[in-house]
Amino acid sequence: MKKILLFVFSILVVNVVFAQTITITTAPNAAYCAGDNIAIQFSYTGLSGGSNSFTLLLSDATGSFSTPTTLGSATHSTASGSNISISGVTSNALATGTVYKVRLKSGATTATSLAFTINALPNISGTTSVCVNSSTPLTGSGTAAAVNPWVSATTSKATVSNVGVVSGVASGSSLITYKDNHGCIDTTTVTVNALPTFSTHPSISTQNNCLNSTATNLTVTASAGSGAISK
Repeated sequence: MKKILLFVFSILVVNVVFAQTITITTAPNAAYCAGDNIAIQFSYTGLSGGSNSFTLLLSDATGSFSTPTTLGSATHSTASGSNISISGVTSNALATGTVYKVRLKSGATTATSLAFTINALPNISGTTSVCVNSSTPLTGSGTAAAVNPWVSATTSKATVSNVGVVSGVASGSSLITYKDNHGCIDTTTVTVNALPTFSTHPSISTQNNCLNSTATNLTVTASAGSGAISK
């Protein structure tokens, strides 16, 4: 009887020692924008001493892992490890959701994070060309950031107001950035066109007239230009 109990106890001890565990030690942030990088740190114990592969998975917007997205992977050759980093970039096309999760998986062993938010990217709409000394309004989706929602990268070519009105300064282009209240951004390039030039090269035929005689019409021919000619 003692031998049987000792045998059972040995099995229990072995199972405890070699139990496989993965623990997320640094959780994801509370909120992200679509297209952001998600990074976590983790520790693990009890895995094989060979090549251990870890995969970082992202759930859908409902928190389901039925069709997860793979964000990143890592490989470690030791049976245990701590403070290991793994990360991956999310898609720009993700929809807004407040219960996204990440799951770390190695074989059948997994660890799942608490829920966090991913915000969809905003969109800029409007005409993206303007003439010098003219303006064109742009619109950003969602709610604009409270501070500096619109920024022009090259103010020597175009400026933009806090409500998205772009003014042409000089011929060229500038990258316009819109930021919403979640800190997510969209960008577009606005082209600034130079003002059209107007030039004429008139030729006037010579007409000889005597004093007090009836004046004849002068013939004026313009080329390389357009517009009305005043006389």
